[in-house]
Amino acid sequence: NISHDRENIIDFGGESGFLGDFLSKNLKQFKSQRIYDLKHPLVENITTKFFDPDLKTSYITFNMNKDSFEIKEVDNKSFIICSETLEHVGNPLKNSRQLINLARESNCDLYISYPIETGLKGFIKFVIKLLIGRYKKRRDTKSLFNQLFWLIGLKKDFRVKKEMYFDHDGFNNIALTKNIKRICNENKINYKIFKGLFTIHIFIKKEGL
Repeated sequence: NISHDRENIIDFGGESGFLGDFLSKNLKQFKSQRIYDLKHPLVENITTKFFDPDLKTSYITFNMNKDSFEIKEVDNKSFIICSETLEHVGNPLKNSRQLINLARESNCDLYISYPIETGLKGFIKFVIKLLIGRYKKRRDTKSLFNQLFWLIGLKKDFRVKKEMYFDHDGFNNIALTKNIKRICNENKINYKIFKGLFTIHIFIKKEGL
């Protein structure tokens, strides 16, 4: 689905740049990528100790909660990626609109993905993390029960208001998907939604898919 004239990747939350580098090895049209991440990977991100992209990569420290999405480096030669990031930000609904507006105004393609954290799949993931000790080591009993009650629908607005979330707790993938579909329909933007086993994938394109 990626247009053939896209030459540069703009990745929000891309950390070390693995995904863009992977794409460039399969699609030779990509010449460079810019990573907009909350933490500068070369300074603070441990993933760069294990992966160094071959694709020409620039890293920009970017706070998706506060910084402006009016980025001059994004144009009609760009391909925007926001993969496994919206579940970590303070306002994923707002950020999804900002990303779509950026892609629409720049006439470029946009790929968004995020995990399924609701329903039966969300409950299964919660139990698995509890059993392997990931949750046990970092959270108290009250926090665990709050997440459980949220999963079964007995508690609303599980998330407290903060800028970043290390875990995916309280992330409502259903509400986010509805929000993205509504924005695209309102602006007559073409989109495709693919539902994986535990992940939602959305491809957005101003021109026909």
